[in-house]
Amino acid sequence: MSKKSDTEMMGKTFLNHPIVTPGTNDDIGKKFSITVTAVKGSTLYGEKIA
Repeated sequence: MSKKSDTEMMGKTFLNHPIVTPGTNDDIGKKFSITVTAVKGSTLYGEKIA
């Protein structure tokens, strides 16, 4: 889970960059395709794609 929100998950890209996306506890341990929508500092923010 994200440190700042209960509705967001924090993960890593294949290049080991941190990325935050909406998610739940059910998403832990799963891989997703993500579209990056914003960058704040060195953290990427994105949305899951189908």
